Amino acid sequence: MKQLINRFIASDQITLIVLRLAGVGLLFLATLIMTNYYPQNLVGEFELSRTILLLTGAIVVAGTDRSIIQFAGRLESDGRFDTFLGVYLNSLKLIGLLCFIILLIYILIPVEYYQNFFSDTIIFKIIISLFFYAGATLNTEVFRVFESNMWAELYRGIFKYILLFCAAIYLMNSSNQAFIIDVFLFSFVILFVVSTFQIVPKIKNQSWKSSFKTLDIYKVSMPMALTGLGFFLLLSIDVILLKYFEGNEDVAVYAQPVKIISLIAMIQTTLQASISKQLATRFFKKDYRALDQLIKKTTRTIAIISLPLVIVLLFIPKFLLSLFGSDYIEGSYALMILLVGCIVNALCGCTSIYMNMTNKQSQFRNIIFITIFINIILNLILIPIYGIIGAAIASSICLIFWNLVIVFYVYKRDNIVLAIH
Repeated sequence: MKQLINRFIASDQITLIVLRLAGVGLLFLATLIMTNYYPQNLVGEFELSRTILLLTGAIVVAGTDRSIIQFAGRLESDGRFDTFLGVYLNSLKLIGLLCFIILLIYILIPVEYYQNFFSDTIIFKIIISLFFYAGATLNTEVFRVFESNMWAELYRGIFKYILLFCAAIYLMNSSNQAFIIDVFLFSFVILFVVSTFQIVPKIKNQSWKSSFKTLDIYKVSMPMALTGLGFFLLLSIDVILLKYFEGNEDVAVYAQPVKIISLIAMIQTTLQASISKQLATRFFKKDYRALDQLIKKTTRTIAIISLPLVIVLLFIPKFLLSLFGSDYIEGSYALMILLVGCIVNALCGCTSIYMNMTNKQSQFRNIIFITIFINIILNLILIPIYGIIGAAIASSICLIFWNLVIVFYVYKRDNIVLAIH
């Protein structure tokens, strides 16, 4: 154990985690400012806007952010990495097509179907932002393809939230606080443009033609897209149903425990993402021994980092939530329930990244959609009775369920142990 900790400290992984934590820290600081100085109703509207962007963004990203790393691993294992540019351009084409379809759907749907949740203006702004959000998300993973994990984490965290943080401070005592939503959406335009200029020199000399056409990318990406959409549904079903049953105030209170949980989840996904290309390359080379060692090391690292943090948080939920304001302390029990799911998630290790990088995206999609069905039923039963605590119970049960199912499936299929051992 001591040797593993020393290797971790000496590796680049600690830098990646620090960068991820810094990005999450900016989001937390912006949220603290909003919960203390902005009307609770506006905080709830911002959180709902953010949830809708993530949900529709998962649709238009279409799994390309995950599949592009798998394709890079395939190309590298076959000695054809010089055709990666073609894969990148075809991925952008797919994103652009899906954004156009979403825009058409928006034009065709009457306003009265969604006006109780959002104004027509906010929905339009979210849709206009979709291509830039999806393009920035894809570009973030392209940095990982070129082993630039540090830049990927900068874009995924610090750069993503720095403008929101500055705007939250600037608008703190302003009469135009609702402008915070516009700033958040516009930040993705800047992210996409700047990251694209940075990526171009890495790929400009590659071949425009690729053996993987847009249809090939679609076939691999769509199961991943549906899985990604499933994840965002799991993150947003409870928020949407809380809005329906309880209102914006409960959404605002529940969103803060969810943000704290996202801190732990982001540490875990950072460590998983840092090995994604290596995992894909070793799998397609059939180097299963090296693959097993990579998974074992990463799972142990995830547990070493996550579990102490979870234990600390279990003892200070009220103090932590009091930082958001006295109205948010009532979310402490929800936070403790969500932390139980985090413990199991940490012990199960690289479940999601393994499924996506080893060509099991269709099976992963099926597991997540079964989980979504369970989540909807649990939320419909529990939220009307227990409110935000019911939402937390449903989320925690579902997180535990899909992790354990994947661990069992992978062991039976590949004889690989994903859980800590």
